[in-house]
Amino acid sequence: PGFHVTLIEREPRHNAHSSGRSAEIQRVAVPDPIAGSLATETADAYRNPEAVGLPGALDLVERTGLFVLSDEPEVPWHAELLASGRMAASSIEELQKRAPHFRGADRRVTWFEDAGRVRAARLVAALSRSAMKSGVRFLRSGGDASLEVSGGRIKGALTAPFGRLEADDVVIAAGAWSKALGDSVGAPATLRRTSRHIVEFERLGKVDQSSLLPPVVWDDTEGFYVRIAADRIAVSPCDTVDIPAIPDPRAYRTDPTTVTAARRSLEACSSDPSSIGPVLRTWTGYRDLTPDDRPILGADGRVHGLHWCAGLGGHGMTLGLAAGRAAALSISGQPPESAVHCSVHRFD
Repeated sequence: PGFHVTLIEREPRHNAHSSGRSAEIQRVAVPDPIAGSLATETADAYRNPEAVGLPGALDLVERTGLFVLSDEPEVPWHAELLASGRMAASSIEELQKRAPHFRGADRRVTWFEDAGRVRAARLVAALSRSAMKSGVRFLRSGGDASLEVSGGRIKGALTAPFGRLEADDVVIAAGAWSKALGDSVGAPATLRRTSRHIVEFERLGKVDQSSLLPPVVWDDTEGFYVRIAADRIAVSPCDTVDIPAIPDPRAYRTDPTTVTAARRSLEACSSDPSSIGPVLRTWTGYRDLTPDDRPILGADGRVHGLHWCAGLGGHGMTLGLAAGRAAALSISGQPPESAVHCSVHRFD
């Protein structure tokens, strides 16, 4: 209330990059406690969409369940998630029962029944409709934007298609393009631009109808995750490749060595390697990471009227709704504790 909001999107659609190129996995098991609390808040919003202004009947998560495998000793977030009932201790036997395609390994096994695949396209569409209903103006195909600053405060934003847009406040929420925007107005953020790859293989052979929605399996020790559908298997080797400059997004490329690494990881964990067919497609998502793996949220004290909602890294689907809420409350002068702990100045 009291704000006139304009959203400038550089592309013709909102999920052209990371949001449309993620594995869409919902995971509340995040080691950093602040990022973990944001993930928990977002999971609650997926469960109760009406609480964040979305239709109550909206089914945003395909609840396949999630196994997390790890060699690490128990850490504080284990106890918290166990106590809340979001996580349950499990076993190799239970893993093989629920995910017969996955060969057991000697790991600590935890089970998240409510986790699964976020229906990202549905989520983005619902958020867009909700925002427009609330009076938000959308300007799409804006291309590269720049910020106008005078006397240490934000004055507006500039884009080639729309010209100058006067503003009292600007939120940098541009994913892997966020760092460049902050740098341009003397407000650098400790962000690292990287990419991650996902490879999708055809699933061969007769499919067990009882396992059409097998759980996601994420092996933190070996560093990969697998999501299986009736006719395909998606795997990421959890690679993190630094990108000094973002290439033309229309020229997304997946390195052949990444495909090889993904196939090797999949064959090593599969109970039936012969079911792994040819590559159907590969894709790359650009991400901005922070050193402590928590986002950058809230006001920037160096430029009055400048705010951040960036550094979500690989957790966009996991904590995005809570990050957006924290940024919005910060603009209205009521920053929640999460925004305080995610300040851009924590790295000063």
